[in-house]
Amino acid sequence: MIGYFDDLATALGRDDMDSEELAEIARRHAMEIVEPASGRYV
Repeated sequence: MIGYFDDLATALGRDDMDSEELAEIARRHAMEIVEPASGRYV
């Protein structure tokens, strides 16, 4: 789970992050996104 949050923190520090990339990070770490990403994250 730590790897997921490390990858997420790195991704959110970028200006070009989109919902598809967030979903890919979640898939790689077997996480499930249950709602659309908040505008704060993309």
